[in-house]
Amino acid sequence: MDWREFEELARGVMSQYFNAELTEKKLKGFPKRFDMVSAKDDIVGDAKFLTLVHTKKFPPAKMMEISGHVWLLEKVNAKTRFLVFGNQRDVPEMWLHKYGNLVQNVSFYFINTQGNLIKLWQNLKEPIRIMRGKSDEYLKVPDSEDFSKLVETYEKRYEKLERIYRDVFEEIGTKWLGDLSANNIEGILRKYLLKWGKMARVLGFKGCEKLGDKLKEMDTQLKKFRQEDLSTANLDNMSGEIVDNYDVILNTKWLSKKGKVKRVGPTSASKALHLVAPDLFMIWDREIRNYYGFKDTGKEYARFLTNMQNWMRKLKPTIERLQNRYKKSCTKIIDEYNWIKCRTKRTD
Repeated sequence: MDWREFEELARGVMSQYFNAELTEKKLKGFPKRFDMVSAKDDIVGDAKFLTLVHTKKFPPAKMMEISGHVWLLEKVNAKTRFLVFGNQRDVPEMWLHKYGNLVQNVSFYFINTQGNLIKLWQNLKEPIRIMRGKSDEYLKVPDSEDFSKLVETYEKRYEKLERIYRDVFEEIGTKWLGDLSANNIEGILRKYLLKWGKMARVLGFKGCEKLGDKLKEMDTQLKKFRQEDLSTANLDNMSGEIVDNYDVILNTKWLSKKGKVKRVGPTSASKALHLVAPDLFMIWDREIRNYYGFKDTGKEYARFLTNMQNWMRKLKPTIERLQNRYKKSCTKIIDEYNWIKCRTKRTD
């Protein structure tokens, strides 16, 4: 796709988004034609198809180009003003990271390769790197034979412990946590997080109680994830909500008996999300994060999910065979591989 094709795509996507036909048009008093203008001139925007320098390096010239478009759009007397970007999402996010706090009335959007519209955040504390890590590449996909062997090792080693995991999900069945009583949820969380998940030191009974309250409080936000599957989920579109919900759960706090402030933390947050939507959310812990080089933030968790989705697609036949054998979700099968792999001394 070149910039002309993207401009046409963006015009269609944004027209549908605003429920108004947008056309290229020159406004009175302005020396340029804007890419997208409504019939009443109350919606005005431009499309930009930009990349980093050699697809990797910071692009100073393009930062100034975006600044010029923002400055001009803020002079326009329109109710809605926007910029929509294509190609590399890093470019507008780098600009927002550096200058986002100066923007007054211009909204930023990104259209991904699937044609999905994503509204970008302003006032970013750091650029969002959902798709890639430090190497700008996905994690290396495991060898299918090695993957199978490690999952089989896990199943043999933790056969008794896994009965608790099965019991928890059988107990929940098709029920939604928001429909259960606080006592029911707390009981399930104790069995799942303390007995199976070994999080007693981090959470204890009080932590399970507070986490249960938080999950009930977030019922509406979390419910939409229940029907999602990681193999088919549009993570570009969902990443903002995933980050927000993960961070809220992670930072749920309470006072211990000794008066110490405690919080749910990253490992328990991922386990709680997995309980809510087991086909979408992966579990991780400190060993997994350290082994693969992830931090414990919501943005990093979203990036981790993207990498695991790539594995799920590349190892589909292997994972499906193991899934049928052990009667578990694809996300749980990958977690079992990660658990053993990340506790094995590295040879690479």
